[in-house]
Amino acid sequence: MPKFNPIKTTVAASREQENMKADIERNKAHNDYIAMMCDVELPEPTEDMEVIHHEE
Repeated sequence: MPKFNPIKTTVAASREQENMKADIERNKAHNDYIAMMCDVELPEPTEDMEVIHHEE
């Protein structure tokens, strides 16, 4: 018998989270493209870089 995992969030909250992740990836791609067109190198993220999380 298959095992089902219970949903921990609402469908709307889950979609909003997925959309935010997609927006972040799209922004990263845009930044990489602009850097490439301007012939500059962006620094690679390292473990000691501070990660900023925006919460609303």
